[in-house]
Amino acid sequence: MAIFLDRPLDWGHRFGPSSHLLSDIPGVDGTCELTEFGFQIGLEPVWLQLRGSAKEHFDLFGPRIDWAVEAGASLIHRREIVRIIRAKRTFYSFG
Repeated sequence: MAIFLDRPLDWGHRFGPSSHLLSDIPGVDGTCELTEFGFQIGLEPVWLQLRGSAKEHFDLFGPRIDWAVEAGASLIHRREIVRIIRAKRTFYSFG
């Protein structure tokens, strides 16, 4: 389906502002989509956080945020990220 990231926010850690990169597809297909996209922008699969859950994501910071957008990720509001996670929870609850 699609890969999304939220606008960078400075959480006060040493890397500066960061974004969350995630797929809207639940399950193994979403994990595959996300890790394949991540590979295109130089992310290692081991950096995937909360693998196999509705909250599965990569944290992006620095130039990788721009690289993700250039590679086709859709930049959306943080509220939309929450909506995607909630929709995926339904799959994990019943899947």
